Amino acid sequence: MTRLLIVVMMLAGAACGPKAKGPAKPALDVAPPTPAEVVTQVKQRVEQYRQGYEVRSVDALAQVYSQTDDLRVTTQGRTSVGWNLVKDQLTQFCAAMQTNKLTLDDVTVISLGDGGAVATAQVRRRYGDGVKTVEETGTLTLVFRRVEKDWKIVAEHYSYAPSSG
Repeated sequence: MTRLLIVVMMLAGAACGPKAKGPAKPALDVAPPTPAEVVTQVKQRVEQYRQGYEVRSVDALAQVYSQTDDLRVTTQGRTSVGWNLVKDQLTQFCAAMQTNKLTLDDVTVISLGDGGAVATAQVRRRYGDGVKTVEETGTLTLVFRRVEKDWKIVAEHYSYAPSSG
């Protein structure tokens, strides 16, 4: 009986493993909360983005995008690289559309350290050229870089479910 008790205690000790030395390590996937001022500033830029699309103004949109060669804009799996190409596409879109209604819901901002943030939102977009109207519902992700006291979009990803019609 004593031997059985010793064996059980040894197995229990082995199952529990060795004791950790030093302080417990923090979980790797837990980020500090996003500062309120970052949330406010980035949400203001997201609103400027929305308004720029609604009024179909390349000049207004130019204020929120990073005008660099490393800008990336992806829509439905097609990626445009660099401000010059993105600006050309914005110019074509804004010129062709007579209406554009963009609704953003559940805008969430997460800090990516001192110099970056990501914003996500649910999107409802309705736009038309006067003949045909298109409606889309999807997800928008905007990655921002802090440039001095401002925030600029350096990457955008927009995807939506195909229409069922």
